[in-house]
Amino acid sequence: MANTYASALVVDRLAEQAITTLTNKLAPLRAFSRDFGTDPLRPRAKVQVQSTATTSTAAANPSNYESGDSTSTAVEVTVDELNASFHVGSQDLMQGQRLETIAAANLHSLADLVWDKCVANFNDSTSGSNTKITVAQASFASANRQAAWASIAKGSEKHLILDGTAYSSNLPTDKNSFELSQSGAFGFDGIHLATKWDGSGGEANLYGVAAAPNALAIASGLPEISGPVASNLEEVGTVEIPDLGLTIQTCLWGDTGTRETWASYGVMFGAAKGDVSAFTCIVSS
Repeated sequence: MANTYASALVVDRLAEQAITTLTNKLAPLRAFSRDFGTDPLRPRAKVQVQSTATTSTAAANPSNYESGDSTSTAVEVTVDELNASFHVGSQDLMQGQRLETIAAANLHSLADLVWDKCVANFNDSTSGSNTKITVAQASFASANRQAAWASIAKGSEKHLILDGTAYSSNLPTDKNSFELSQSGAFGFDGIHLATKWDGSGGEANLYGVAAAPNALAIASGLPEISGPVASNLEEVGTVEIPDLGLTIQTCLWGDTGTRETWASYGVMFGAAKGDVSAFTCIVSS
């Protein structure tokens, strides 16, 4: 009897790889105001993301305990459909490791596209944004890290996101040092690695950003699949990335012409600038 590889098992392997890859790759998204859901969204749909709130003025020895109110501020985010599709031959499918390798490569590509949407908002073209910190990646030192923290000191949370070269300057030097992602490291709620900073719209020579959650509003949903298309797909599934809440759609189908198996990862995602005083660009020159 010939070997078989159930389609449900393939989707499970795709989901496992998404968790393994995207948990680390998209860790920087934890820094921002998020509205991640599982509702089907159409390209260019607009999502209102709560970013900040205006509170009432605190009073000393008040005579009226029902004065003042809080006002939520929403940032409009336009989402786009982001997708990475790939195919495998029968031999690749039977050898699960090959399937996972191909899937991981495409997840990295999808994650880079997601991060590009964020990078496009990191610039000082809007009046009110903080002054840039200018230092070469290889020279990024504790004084620069401290300046980045001070620039967003009023934030409810403080995050630092850096490219590989600058990030490496913060790595522990002995076994007693803490993990950079650990809350409280160097006074930040998170220090994250992002390896792609050349997205369109970002500040020239950008390689890092210090940000509070209200600096950026990000939203996500699931791609909408019409009934006729869905009926021709072998499997459609979803996987939620732990501790982030971002849900990715997985699809599996076969091409009768080439007899190859196709798979895809998809998400509706968008990002929009919030409070421009809540982030500081870090550039090399």
